[in-house]
Amino acid sequence: MFERSLKGLLPLFILTGTLLPGQSSPGVIRPGGKNLGHKWKVRDWVGRETEFSGTWTRRGETSTFNMEYIRAADGQPYYGTMTILSVEGDIVTMRFEQSKVIYRGTIGTDGRTIRGKSDACKAHTYCGFEAVADWQLPERKTLVSRGKADTTLIGTVWKVHDYTSEGFDYHGTWTIDPKLGVIHFDYKNAGDGKSASGVLRFATSLGNEVRILNPGIKKLYKGVIQPDGKTIKGTAEWCIKGQRCGWEAVIVK
Repeated sequence: MFERSLKGLLPLFILTGTLLPGQSSPGVIRPGGKNLGHKWKVRDWVGRETEFSGTWTRRGETSTFNMEYIRAADGQPYYGTMTILSVEGDIVTMRFEQSKVIYRGTIGTDGRTIRGKSDACKAHTYCGFEAVADWQLPERKTLVSRGKADTTLIGTVWKVHDYTSEGFDYHGTWTIDPKLGVIHFDYKNAGDGKSASGVLRFATSLGNEVRILNPGIKKLYKGVIQPDGKTIKGTAEWCIKGQRCGWEAVIVK
């Protein structure tokens, strides 16, 4: 990352507004039906002495962003270029053009916060990034609906532990509107205490199986009501095999 791209952490890069040799103009990527927004707020760190905060500003309608950072240790400005390579489900892959280092992040349940690591983190324990995108979230009228679910037997308030997105460990509540089949979630991330809120939708509820739509990525939470009738445990369609990924809920009302 930064300390490897230029010796001594000199003022990083000069923004020229031109493409690098051999680089073609990137196309428009529309993750989940939304564009990439315009300006993202970012924290980026490789060790405690190289911790940065700032913005990524998009170049027109391309998938390339100008990076403008301030180093926390001394207020020194740094600049660079980041290109979004792909957005597949809730996984975002990016390339830091000055060193060709790859960044990979996971979109959180709020649909905007992306957390992850770069390839440079393999040599560091304190290393990662967090970006908050200003892209447009789907409107409710565009959400996928799979029919009205029967929510009469599963309460209106659930206490939830949601760890379906890598880098996020959410605890909070789901408040259910049984007439509309809509779930309003309110979370706090265990790692940093940051809040997240939004809307989910019931897809199906049949027997002891529950399916809940995450409209941000149009994929399902899948759960099974346990024998006690109050506990629900499950996984999600975006979980990667072999990784810790799932969710648990307790019906409290």
